Amino acid sequence: MRLLLLPAALFLFPLLLGLPWLRRLSGQRTVRALLCWPLGYFIALAFFEALAVPFTVLRGSFYHFAAAYTALLTLSGALSLVLFLRGRGRKPARRQEKKAFSYWEKLYLLAFLVLAAFTVFRAFTWDTTVMNYDDSEYLTRAADALEHGMLLGVSVTKGMAEEIYLKRATQGFLFFPAWLSWLSGLPVTVSARTVLESTHLLLAYSVYAAMAFTICRKREDGLIFLLLLSLLYLMGHYSHYSPTFRLLGPNYQGKATLAVVFFPLVFTLLMLKLPERTDAAFGALLLLLSLAAVSMTLFGTFTMILNVSVPVAVGLLRKPRAWGHLTYILWASVFPALCGAVYVLR
Repeated sequence: MRLLLLPAALFLFPLLLGLPWLRRLSGQRTVRALLCWPLGYFIALAFFEALAVPFTVLRGSFYHFAAAYTALLTLSGALSLVLFLRGRGRKPARRQEKKAFSYWEKLYLLAFLVLAAFTVFRAFTWDTTVMNYDDSEYLTRAADALEHGMLLGVSVTKGMAEEIYLKRATQGFLFFPAWLSWLSGLPVTVSARTVLESTHLLLAYSVYAAMAFTICRKREDGLIFLLLLSLLYLMGHYSHYSPTFRLLGPNYQGKATLAVVFFPLVFTLLMLKLPERTDAAFGALLLLLSLAAVSMTLFGTFTMILNVSVPVAVGLLRKPRAWGHLTYILWASVFPALCGAVYVLR
């Protein structure tokens, strides 16, 4: 019965959190539907970070933190559903969509679904049998929190109590597998190497599908892009030491999730919003997403600012120039700048 909580935690509640934003995104209905789950997932991760940092710094109990976050996720998901049903927010500008699939489009879609299903199957089998040196930090932190009820309370190298390592205290994602294990009863290794890796793989495909149908004018071109992406992943993931290994994996680690799932999502959102007028609500969304970025890795501090600044700067080259879009950079820089100051000063 506890295992049934995993789909709710990783899919249902993130989906609910993403629903209110659908009406604030323009573009095709398919694109907005594909972005709903990834968007809500990283909003949920932002809430996770907002609770994890004070609990870590104040030496709070992991079990109290897990219960508080579960309650917060449940309440925010219910509120998001209410907001969506009430229809708050402006209606998106809809584009005409080609509904009927051609023969080749059906063939490309079928081939992509088969390859995507195979990659998820392999994430459940082969990937979980190969560990790497990063697991000594990521998985040990999570396992220690679950075992002893302390966040960053024990050294991963000495096994002794240690002072709060403030640079790690800002990376709440370290304890996300521990929360999944607390919720489901699974070992931390299974939560990270099987559950999270498979979930993030599906999130990546959802984001890349939305990106493909946003960039490509023809749906057939978007399907070909997805097919080639899945083939590159399969052919490039032949070894944990291959240069193409991190194309879509290992997605259970923060830096890989940031690179292969999070920033393609931010890029796609900016492609949809930059042609429009400045939207303060979208700026608030970037603020939440920046909090999720810094929770995953040190590189989330400056790369979040960079990955928002470059598209905004390029967008200003078009006429008429929307100078208000520069505020998006400010929204996206608040939490990365704060965490960056922690890294520099400590």
